[in-house]
Amino acid sequence: MRIGQIELRARRGTAAPEERDGRLVLQGEVPWTVTGPAVQVRQIAEGLGGLCERVADEVLLIDFGNAVGHFDVPVLGRIEVRSSKWSERDFDGMLADLMRVASALPFAGANSASLPFDRSVVTREDVLYHAFVYLRYIVCGHATRKERLLPALEAILREPHRRLERDGEQVLLERAHRPDVAGLASVVAGRSGLAPVMGWHAALPLARALRGHLPERIEERRAVTTRDTPENRFVKAFLSSAQGIVEGMRRVIRRKSRADAFDRRVLGDCEKVERALLPVVRHSLWRSVGPMVHVPVASTVLQRRRGYREIFQHYARLRLAARVPLEQNLVQSLLEAKDIAQLYEIWCYFTLVDCLRTILGEPSKAGRPRVDETQLTIPWDLEVSWPSGTRLLYNRRFSRARRGSYSYSVPLGPDISLETAGGSLHLFDAKFRLERLDLVMPPGELEEEGAAEEAEERRGTFKRGDLYQMHAYRDAIPRASSVWILYPGTELQLYAKNGMRLSLLDQCWPQPLEGIGAIPLRPSERPSVQSPAHLASSGNGDGWVLVEVLRRLNC
Repeated sequence: MRIGQIELRARRGTAAPEERDGRLVLQGEVPWTVTGPAVQVRQIAEGLGGLCERVADEVLLIDFGNAVGHFDVPVLGRIEVRSSKWSERDFDGMLADLMRVASALPFAGANSASLPFDRSVVTREDVLYHAFVYLRYIVCGHATRKERLLPALEAILREPHRRLERDGEQVLLERAHRPDVAGLASVVAGRSGLAPVMGWHAALPLARALRGHLPERIEERRAVTTRDTPENRFVKAFLSSAQGIVEGMRRVIRRKSRADAFDRRVLGDCEKVERALLPVVRHSLWRSVGPMVHVPVASTVLQRRRGYREIFQHYARLRLAARVPLEQNLVQSLLEAKDIAQLYEIWCYFTLVDCLRTILGEPSKAGRPRVDETQLTIPWDLEVSWPSGTRLLYNRRFSRARRGSYSYSVPLGPDISLETAGGSLHLFDAKFRLERLDLVMPPGELEEEGAAEEAEERRGTFKRGDLYQMHAYRDAIPRASSVWILYPGTELQLYAKNGMRLSLLDQCWPQPLEGIGAIPLRPSERPSVQSPAHLASSGNGDGWVLVEVLRRLNC
């Protein structure tokens, strides 16, 4: 394809760019070549940053790797990068699902950051990145209607919470209609100014009681409707906090010496969020609402009333977002580059946590993320555990020197390790990008296996090379009873140690379960509504499959 003087083509295969609605659509798995005038090639290279390599003045090689989403690139314009497996919608869905599960875990309270309401103090970038990821999702991402922020705000603006207040006012005596006991008591006590009266006024009972005097004014209390309620102050403060998150993200990006395609995308997201919230922020309602003094957590309006209930839920999730123990650089990568393979690995861990909650109930504790002055870090051996003794660990290290985590050969690090209450060990590895067969097979065997390999990939099944790595885990880690691939495909498979090959859950699985296998796992189209736990109860979807496999592992 030619774009002015620039030619864009795939380096291998027959893939071609597509034009849709004024943007270029490119396959992320395909490496691309750009040729054209040196000046324009340099501009494209500067815009794409680490996604490309300039091999000559007029030639540029582009490799999007695991990135998905939209990029604004000089000369080329708006580009949408898609994965053949998943789209940007799936990425946002996984991110929201991860936050839903992780924010509910009992991470150590002393180590959890919180999201301040004052927009001027959202300065810690670990809090900021997490908060912006969630804010972008509920404002202009692919959230369900129930999760979106704007419908909740619009419901509040249509019918804001009001309350009746008794307002005291000093009125002229002749204009008083319903003086109450408190007003009369202030007169008798002399707190109202008294003036002498003559004529028929002096004959009034009140004047006689006050020895020929009457008050010039009397306090009269009346019921007035006000919208300056704690609940409306809370929503106003929430909006201010959201603006502070957007402004903070802008500051982070603008501190960089040179903005690349990722930075421009985040700035574009900032503009979208700000533009969407602006009509609500400028609404006349907030002029009559004062500053928030405290969060009215006990308010039944915040807990039950439409609009307010959703805002309160978003507030809680934004504050809890900082507790998700992900390294700042990792969250920045997920935010800017949308590294879908990296996110898939983390999402698989928290999905396993969610499925185990379906079986075992709520966990008793979650491991302590390490905290320093700038970030929360997800460590090796991050652990979520249950009262029964079941433990789920992320990035557990196995080596010759580690007692209880022993590998008799080289150090190994499966993504997820599950220890059941009975003491059995089961390992899981997330495989979004399936490994090439030539990494584990000599080239001479590759041609013979090539046709089968391509057929497996087209069907969305797992590659054989991944099974060989599972064999390596099981052989080198003596405690491992079973080793599993988690992958975004369609085929459930178990190669049992006794020689059986099983692919259906209604088959008779051996006990104890030993062997290697693969489990399909991908988010549903509405991940935050149809979580794996929900799917498990309904008997549908990948979450149900995973729950049933976990049951067979005696969880």
